[in-house]
Amino acid sequence: LATIAVSWFFVCLFVCLAFMLHQGRIPSGHVPYISDMWVYPPGDWISRNMVMGGSVCAILVHICFYYAGTISSNDAPTGCLKPSVTQTCLCVLSLLGLSVVGCVNEDENGTVHVIAAVTFFACYDVYMFWTFLMYFRVKGYNVLYFILTLCSVLTKVRFMSSVSLGDNTPEILEWLDALVLISFFWSDNYYHSSVSDLIGVLIYRDETPPVLV
Repeated sequence: LATIAVSWFFVCLFVCLAFMLHQGRIPSGHVPYISDMWVYPPGDWISRNMVMGGSVCAILVHICFYYAGTISSNDAPTGCLKPSVTQTCLCVLSLLGLSVVGCVNEDENGTVHVIAAVTFFACYDVYMFWTFLMYFRVKGYNVLYFILTLCSVLTKVRFMSSVSLGDNTPEILEWLDALVLISFFWSDNYYHSSVSDLIGVLIYRDETPPVLV
């Protein structure tokens, strides 16, 4: 599921970018905002399907992380990260915000789009920082978690009106932030790989013969 989610996000980003380039909607040497690629067809059609689908897969992955953490200490691998209910809810809320961003662009309803985008970035940043602290408490310092969390926080400078940025810098920072969040999700999945064989679907088939009344 994690592979599917990451693949869908990357395919969506770069396919929409290719269509926008083909349509001539991007000035030469300019990087667009990600959501700008989801305003015109076929980008808006693609985002409604792929962003939604990727978000659902990512939500299921985080729910699996949570249930893997509920395994008894005798069964769980040593040092296995055990996200709390609150952490899991933060991720679910964040990814629901992302799904709304993919379905409602700024031309359709700017207010809803902005609220959903802020929900996605803010909630996942809190989750990243929380996970970094949790990993530090359980297993010690994690350089990758620290770098990704710090990078994501620093990219939020694009929201500070008091900071003077270049003409195309906010758009580049948004792309960097998105890639950082995807990288953190993938690394989070890697650090949970030790419990991957403990998560699955149990199909129960009742073979009790029917009772005639």
